[in-house]
Amino acid sequence: MKNKYIESMKYGFIVTGMIVIVLFIGYCLFKVMGVYFAFLLSTLGVFGLVTLIHWVWNYKEQTSNKITLTEEGIFFSNAVTDKKKKGSEDDV
Repeated sequence: MKNKYIESMKYGFIVTGMIVIVLFIGYCLFKVMGVYFAFLLSTLGVFGLVTLIHWVWNYKEQTSNKITLTEEGIFFSNAVTDKKKKGSEDDV
């Protein structure tokens, strides 16, 4: 159970960070260049963010919903096989 919370927290931090970055860039562009140009770039940034999240989500589903964070980066592994080997249905 603990691993599911940690995994969802990782995704929450990543998505929240990307949204904050997009909004900050839009605000800076609004201050520098004006309303319409900043709105256009912010909208493109949001569409890019949604595309990135969609890609990560699909890649995650293809690799059995398990993320491992190491010093080298984020790696995906097969959680379903690991759980069946242990013989437990729920982590406590």
